[in-house]
Amino acid sequence: MLERLSEKFALKLVNAGIISKSEADIYVYGFFQTVMLILNILTTLLLGFVFRLIIPCILLNLAYIPLRINAGGYHADNPVKCYINSTIMVAALLAIIKWVPVYR
Repeated sequence: MLERLSEKFALKLVNAGIISKSEADIYVYGFFQTVMLILNILTTLLLGFVFRLIIPCILLNLAYIPLRINAGGYHADNPVKCYINSTIMVAALLAIIKWVPVYR
């Protein structure tokens, strides 16, 4: 669904004369990636609200997003699997922060 929305967005830009047809694929990819990033951030913040750990969530995003962009690692078959895996990982991290005691 998001792929089709990205394609429609790029097509509107082409039709409006803002970008050339040869640049459309780049804009489709960029729009898709931007929306996925925003969706991941909003989901993480929602999980932070649910766990009542907003500040740790913000710190997690500040550390994890640049790391995830620049480091390699596991790549899911499609963006939906990546989103689900990321959401599960963030929820697991927040559960550990919330419920696993830290002893000094």
